[in-house]
Amino acid sequence: MAFTEELLSKMVLSIKGSYKFNYHPGDDPSDPNKVMEIDFTPPFNRIPMMKGLEQEMKALGEDEEFCTFPKNDTLHTEEARLFFDKLCKKRNVECANPRSSARLIDKLVEITSNLSASASPLSLLTTPSS
Repeated sequence: MAFTEELLSKMVLSIKGSYKFNYHPGDDPSDPNKVMEIDFTPPFNRIPMMKGLEQEMKALGEDEEFCTFPKNDTLHTEEARLFFDKLCKKRNVECANPRSSARLIDKLVEITSNLSASASPLSLLTTPSS
């Protein structure tokens, strides 16, 4: 991780002359002049994936039953899969078959603002293994 972080940050510094630069995404029709500052200053933000996802669910005002996730060592169980399946359905998150815990978790990460739409580099740590 340190190698990748150093490689990216030095590359940006070499190309842009600074770790920070403005980006014009052009993806918001209501604000076509939108500008985002992207900051590649090391160290990059690091968030444990599952803990970050739990925190996002709390921040989104999710029901208490969905704010405590199954433990990482139980994600292979049908009970855990059903938990994430129910959460995705409740949040209207589409996920094609097979609806495994890994795929459902990945889709949840995609919709959470702090985990997927960061304007600066972000490392998701301790991703669950299948």
